[in-house]
Parts: sequence; C-alpha cells; structure tokens
Amino acid sequence: MLRRQHLAEAMAALQARCKTVTPEQSRAARVERLEQAIRELRLELSRAEEQLRQLKQ
Repeated sequence: MLRRQHLAEAMAALQARCKTVTPEQSRAARVERLEQAIRELRLELSRAEEQLRQLKQ
C-alpha cells in the first residue's frame, strides 16, 4: 500500500513538471531524441553492413 502511495506521489510530481515544459522545449527535446535515434540506427546499419561484407568474403 505504501508503494502505491509513493508511486502516486511520484506520478503527480512528474505530471506537474511536464505541464511546466513549454511546447518549444518539448519540441526541441523530441527533435533531439529523434536525431539520437537516427544516429544509433546508422551505427547499427554500419555494423550490419560490415558483418555482411565479412560474410561475403
């Protein structure tokens, strides 16, 4: 029961913080997350292409 109360308080605090973020900040954060995801995918693709080259040899 104490755990539920703690989670509810944490959720309320998080929701309060989220409401204070301006749309521009959240948009910028979203752009940054997408750019990071693209960088990670490119790295993964590069590794897969290298593995493929090695398998073909």
